[in-house]
Amino acid sequence: MTLSLTDIRAMLRIARSNALQIALPAIVLAALAVGYILTRTPTYTAHSSMVITNSKLGFSPDDAIYAESQVDPTFLLTQIEVLKSDKVALNVVDNLKLADSLEESADTEPSAGTAEGDPTASSNTDIRRQQALQLFKQNMQVNRVELSYVVDVAYSSNDANKAARVVNDITRAYLEDLDAARAELAQSASPAIRDRIKGIGAQVRIISVAAPPLYKSNIGGVVLLLGSIIGGLAIGLGWVFGRELFGKAIQTPDHAMTATGRECFGMLPWIANASKSGRDEVDLLNLSYAVDNPESTTWNTLRRVAVALDVHPDNRSGKLRRVGITSTSAGEGKTTVAAHLAGLIASTRARVLLLDCNIFHPTLSEKFGATGGILNVLSSKEAKLADFVSVDARTGVHVLPIGSRKDEDLSATYVRSEEMDLFLRQLEKQYDYVILDLPSMGPTYDVRAAADYCDHLLVVIDCGKVPADNLQVALALSGSAPEKLIGTVINRYHKHELKVLSYARRVLSRVPGSNKFMLG
Repeated sequence: MTLSLTDIRAMLRIARSNALQIALPAIVLAALAVGYILTRTPTYTAHSSMVITNSKLGFSPDDAIYAESQVDPTFLLTQIEVLKSDKVALNVVDNLKLADSLEESADTEPSAGTAEGDPTASSNTDIRRQQALQLFKQNMQVNRVELSYVVDVAYSSNDANKAARVVNDITRAYLEDLDAARAELAQSASPAIRDRIKGIGAQVRIISVAAPPLYKSNIGGVVLLLGSIIGGLAIGLGWVFGRELFGKAIQTPDHAMTATGRECFGMLPWIANASKSGRDEVDLLNLSYAVDNPESTTWNTLRRVAVALDVHPDNRSGKLRRVGITSTSAGEGKTTVAAHLAGLIASTRARVLLLDCNIFHPTLSEKFGATGGILNVLSSKEAKLADFVSVDARTGVHVLPIGSRKDEDLSATYVRSEEMDLFLRQLEKQYDYVILDLPSMGPTYDVRAAADYCDHLLVVIDCGKVPADNLQVALALSGSAPEKLIGTVINRYHKHELKVLSYARRVLSRVPGSNKFMLG
């Protein structure tokens, strides 16, 4: 599989748009690594090397008995196991009194008044001795050096001098075990060959004696920090690209563009004000939000929509632009987007009518507390538009609510009727734009009818909650909606990553010495 230049650019675009999500695991792991490096206990590892060969009895033609070296691949492995045996280990534990250096735990501590010969005291001593043996074997390493007959004996401790003492005592205990084995074998042999037997078996030559190490054997702080950063970046990249490849919910402009084949104008954060309950509530009444916050993400995204509507090739000079705002399902924030888009367009001195056409969820009408609106105009020849229009003082947007809905089925029919199309045509002399807050493309067919009398449709996508398949099916079932679709906006993305990053920085700043990268 080869990557084209387009694929590489797409990957770079995904990485750039998700840079914080990629970097966040690396930041967290780096902070943890720094904390560990600054608080970890140092470890020192001492080494000693010895050459171990095998000698067996040989016989000359004159019946002379002598020791000769034998090549046996399994012999060295056997001696390594002897070095790691409990017998040698316990010899070192007892000789250096390693059990005495262990902290006595509550369940092994002798009770007050225990007699010296009490079985309980003896049992506690055996327990500490076994604990010391296990700790000893965890910290000891015996390895063959490549294919040679050289064996490396190592021991790790937080005390450099202790590490060296233990390694040298392992060598002593091993040599004593060899001598004892030879002496036992010699006792069972005849006096004539007893001296010869003492020279056979394992022969050891010490080639390096352990000395207290000068440097810590812990993995280097810089290496650990770099490893944590690289690992964190790998996790972040895996998460982001895995989500791109296998995730179904639309979360980025790339997702939206792939799903619809149209431009995604950007991502809108929560447009909210703090309520007394501490929760975020949509500030729907403030139609001037985007106007009052120039250069903000909201302003930039909605401005792209406004420019796209203004320069669309189907637009003619003086023609009313009828723009429907919809979504895949209810609750994705399309009403809020419609309101603030109307406010931004009106700020350019355009004449804008914001029309609530959502008969089942008339959020816009409820926010403005209206009792009459478009349904009244459509159902009565005597009703006048001016009687039901509200004007936003800050932006100049005209707002026309849905009106009475005593019979919902009949009301919905009016919204989808030819009267609605005729009514919109009559607005060309009064307005430059009509922004229609339409129902969602879900279970009803209102958008299918509305698409016929709208010039353009803008789809609002709730970030991370709308599967691409659902959006595609909804568009396919909405009549001419795909042809009228000018693009999409992704709504209500959260900036949690920035909050987590800020928290990580605060935590890192509290780690003692974090500004001094003496991480060795």
